[in-house]
Amino acid sequence: MSDAASQLACDAATIQAAVSIPGATVDGATTVSGSFTAPGPPSPPLAGLPSLCSVTLTQLDSAGNPIHIFLWLPDNWNGRFQGVGGAGFLCGPLYSELANGVVSGYATGATDCGSEDPTGSFALNKDGTLNTALIDDFAYTGIHDMTVDGKAFTQAYYGSGPGYAYFNGCSTGGREGLMEAQRFPTDYNGIVSAAPAINWTKFIPAEIWPELVMLQSNDFLPSCKEAAFTDAVTVACGGVDGVIQAPGSCHWNPFDLVGTVTPCGTITSTDADDVEKIWDGPH
Repeated sequence: MSDAASQLACDAATIQAAVSIPGATVDGATTVSGSFTAPGPPSPPLAGLPSLCSVTLTQLDSAGNPIHIFLWLPDNWNGRFQGVGGAGFLCGPLYSELANGVVSGYATGATDCGSEDPTGSFALNKDGTLNTALIDDFAYTGIHDMTVDGKAFTQAYYGSGPGYAYFNGCSTGGREGLMEAQRFPTDYNGIVSAAPAINWTKFIPAEIWPELVMLQSNDFLPSCKEAAFTDAVTVACGGVDGVIQAPGSCHWNPFDLVGTVTPCGTITSTDADDVEKIWDGPH
């Protein structure tokens, strides 16, 4: 639990002097209380925050790439550490998850794993070769580095280490949690891996398949045509609750919609062929 007498000042130089981790540098430390406006695209400020110290670190990975780590250390610390994950091709930080952690009293950590680009472009070098270091950072080492650094700086800041550590993530964060459990089982006492984005060899090809189909046919379905197909197949196969529970058992023919007029134009046989191939999937 937090002890104000042993807690460090929220000052970058003071915190840096208290911890020595190879490749780790404290970039800043700022007191936050009440509300916080996250950097990046405009978004409503996070409200209802307890008094906390926001610490930003840079940790160099095995190839010397800078990984940024974000620690929120609340004054009303509950004696525990929580790592939080990212979403999509972003390891983080999700500031809303940092906020949820400190509101519950956790010293909370997140990381960008060395990239703030949501497109996944970090995977390639400028010459088109694989950037294996940043791929590894995104896959598993970035979260591990954040966890090791996060717990060490938490101990230095409060004067005692966390009694328990937990990881909480969804989608990409869920995958990160599973990787932690597999590769670094001693990092956390408990892990919540919600909707983990796993099985990439199947879901990534499936994700780009619709674009490839439409690129090959040179017929890019506008949103209202897509909606017409979705509405029709939902009526045919999801009439009970509007959800198609078993797509493999749904045999509705998209060519039945050829000739239907939509605000985007009349549905053509090429449109229907695209939809059929998209639903059939890559194989």
